[in-house]
Amino acid sequence: MFWQLSLNAIAGASAVIPLTIGCAIVYWINGFFDFALGASFIGSVYCSWVLKNGCGLSLGAAIPLGVGVGALFALLTEAWAYRPLRNKRSSTLFAMLASLGIYIVVQNFISLLFGDSTKSLRLGPVQAGIRILGGRITKAQVLCVVGSLCVIGGLILLQALTRAGKVLRAIANDATLAIIVGITADKWKLIAHALAGGLAGLSGIFMAMNVDVSPTLGMGAFLAATVAVVIGGFGSIPGVALGAALIAFANQFGVWKLSTQWQGCATFIILLAFMILRPQGFSGRPIGKVAV
Repeated sequence: MFWQLSLNAIAGASAVIPLTIGCAIVYWINGFFDFALGASFIGSVYCSWVLKNGCGLSLGAAIPLGVGVGALFALLTEAWAYRPLRNKRSSTLFAMLASLGIYIVVQNFISLLFGDSTKSLRLGPVQAGIRILGGRITKAQVLCVVGSLCVIGGLILLQALTRAGKVLRAIANDATLAIIVGITADKWKLIAHALAGGLAGLSGIFMAMNVDVSPTLGMGAFLAATVAVVIGGFGSIPGVALGAALIAFANQFGVWKLSTQWQGCATFIILLAFMILRPQGFSGRPIGKVAV
């Protein structure tokens, strides 16, 4: 049981890590948690499902297109909602409330089109997983783990070695100063939102490969991701990923001894513990407000 729960936790963390990093990117760049990423998360799943089952595309073709839709949606929310609010010097609280409204509209629109029935994106017929130690892991779960590791590694390299990574870090540290030295902050914020939306969509597709998803799943995944950002700490991709892993392990091992109705509580108990005992999170640096 221990090894099976551990493998389930690793797979569960891998599915939500791209969304968690996407939430972190938007927070670092714009200073608020973007609920609309939950819409990118679930919208990419339904888009991929339609392309696969309605248009006859292969899963290999449907997934990149679904991720692209998530990225495009996030880019449009930045251009048409958050940027006008910034130009009017509105508080980030207004932007966060706008993102919540966008998520609710998209969720209800998806429910209207497809109903509340669950959807899934299977790699193939359901089969027994690969045996590792005392548990089993499916091919879809292996794909999630490998994919998330590639996302973490790629973004760490992007952040540390490329001009794009350095520009985004400069905007996150002080957007006003970045503009003074000649950086076009609005353009890079569009890029950051597109990246975050694509990661959110990828996370939704990873989850749909393993479990059935419904239009309401985006909010639960988003809340878990935001908690992981807080306990991961400011500016640290490995810290954020570690936060997602901690939540996944707590939820999996929590249901071993407790009823499943307490599974969601574990996430917020961990958040409360970190806020009291280690508010700076795993990275050792506290989350601070970003100047916009």
